[in-house]
Amino acid sequence: MPEGEVKKYVGRGGWRGGGRPKVSPEKSKKRPNNGMRAWPDEWALIKRFQKCVVKDKALAEKYLENLEHEAFYYKKPE
Repeated sequence: MPEGEVKKYVGRGGWRGGGRPKVSPEKSKKRPNNGMRAWPDEWALIKRFQKCVVKDKALAEKYLENLEHEAFYYKKPE
């Protein structure tokens, strides 16, 4: 190795600086990671609604309000 050249591989299982880049604390708090547990059939519904939210947030909010109103306030006739 020529003089003045730095050896990158240090024999510890990887290359130096090969991980994720450092992110400032302001940018890391940009979008929090919210974990959720659900059964596979429930998760399929969540993913479908998530696609709606990404496409049109205002419309998804309107549909969710209607769904909540029917689910929690509407009594089914017996």
